This record gives sequence, C-alpha cells and structure tokens, in this order.
Amino acid sequence: MTSRLRILSSALVAAAAAAAQDSRPVEPGRAESAPATRAATDPAALALFRKAAADQTPGDPAFVLRDFQADLVATLYETDAQGVRKSNTVNLSEFWRAARDGAPARLRRDMTNPADGKTTVEGFNGAFYWEKVGKAPARELSGRGDREAVRRIDDELARIDELAKLFLLRNLVVDDARFEALPACDPVVVKGRAFEVRGVRRSRPGEPAEDFFFADDDGATLLVAWRRPATPERPETRVHLGVHRVAGRGPARLRVPLFVESWENGAPRFEAAARDAKDLKFNVDLEDRLFDPPR
Repeated sequence: MTSRLRILSSALVAAAAAAAQDSRPVEPGRAESAPATRAATDPAALALFRKAAADQTPGDPAFVLRDFQADLVATLYETDAQGVRKSNTVNLSEFWRAARDGAPARLRRDMTNPADGKTTVEGFNGAFYWEKVGKAPARELSGRGDREAVRRIDDELARIDELAKLFLLRNLVVDDARFEALPACDPVVVKGRAFEVRGVRRSRPGEPAEDFFFADDDGATLLVAWRRPATPERPETRVHLGVHRVAGRGPARLRVPLFVESWENGAPRFEAAARDAKDLKFNVDLEDRLFDPPR
C-alpha cells in the first residue's frame, strides 16, 4: 500500500504555480501557470463550464459514478530500466469501482496481446495487489521485484481518478474554485480532426491550476482537451478526448469520449479507444469477488 498512499499524499500537498498571462494564443500542449493574483470568476467562463457539465449527463443530472467496465484497444507507453521508450498495444478489459464506505477504489485489468493471445490479469482488491500471467497461478505482488507492477497499477488508478473527474465536470464547480477565460486558443486536433476551442482555467486554493478546452459539436459542448501544468510532485499532463457518444442505459448514461490519449511532459503515455459506446458500461454493481485474484 505504500506506493498508493504516496500518490494520495502527493495529490494532497500539490500547490498551484503562479505566472503572468499575456494575450498570445494558448496552445494545449504548453504548460502555463495560474495568474499570480487570483481574479474573480468570469461569469462567461463559468457558464461555459456548466454547459459542458450539463451536456455530460443526459440521463440523471445528479449522476454519481460508482463503477464501470470497459472493453478497449489500448496502447501503453513506458520507459524501461535502460531509459528506452517502449509501447505495447493490447486488448484491454477494465473493471473499476470507486472508493466507498472507507474502502479504497478497486481495479482489475485483463490485457491480451493480439500477437500471441497471451493474457495478463492484474488488479487491486482493496487489500493487496496481484497478478496472473498466462496460465501461471495468480500471485500477490508484495516482493521487492514487484514494485514496478505495483507502480503500474497505482498509475492506472490515478489515471482513472483523473478521467472520472473529466467525465463529471459538475463535481469541479465548488464554492472556492475560480474560472477564467483563456486568451484565443489554437485548435485542438484529436484523431486527425481539428476542433476550434474555447479555454477555461480553473484554479482553487491548494490545487494546481488546470486548463479545460471546449468545442461545440452536434448540439453539445464537449471537453476535448485538458492540461495540468507541471508541479514539483507531478509531471505536466495533457489529455485529448474525442469521438463523444452517449454510453450506458437509463439514468446511468454519460456523454463520454470513445477515444482518449494522454502525454506526460510531452511524451505519449496512454491511448485507448472503445469500438462502440456499448463497450462502456456504468454503475453495473460490480461484485467484490471480481477484484480478487482468479483461482
């Protein structure tokens, strides 16, 4: 649990950087800090943010994400011990349940290599990390040599936390948050499509400033890019989101991107795509046993 606790601790102590703005176009890949003097919220910027938040929840406006399962094609980018960047594309089935009743979030990932059909399953069941590679028995990840695998699971839990935040912008509209319109923004390109965007900077005491880039498409205001400047605890992070569709059923419906790609300090980190909105399911009451190691 040490690695997971360290990530949570870093998130709590992160502080916003400060720098002056100018009138130059803002490019989503460039890290710029919050202004040194906090301005009052811009009503137009807040209205844009709220419009995008409302368009995310066509089912229940008060939707709360309890769990999800997703079938994806994902490319993971990592740096090995020799500093060499490597990519690995897999068919990924992912199951996640939010923290609740004092218990931490849970995760299971089934990753199949399309080249050889070999499947690796890994997860965190709320008590310990585990892994199952191919036909070998599942095992707990508790040794010194397992630190990299534990870090990988922790990274995915942190990434899901961020995506859950972006999928439900409503939760970011709180009393002490400030919203400011960014200067004219360069277009954002997602899967070869260029979006004309309007940018909003959200800042809040004790948190890094974040930039959100919105585009109007098919009658909805969509979040197509997000950027968090680097802090001493975290790298500069940028996420692009595209091919938005309404997924889920009944009240448990969200307008979400079927395609997500992310970078850290300018280097590709993660890319995932769902083939269809039916491959994303929300609030399906995933059971505890799903997150335990397979027998």
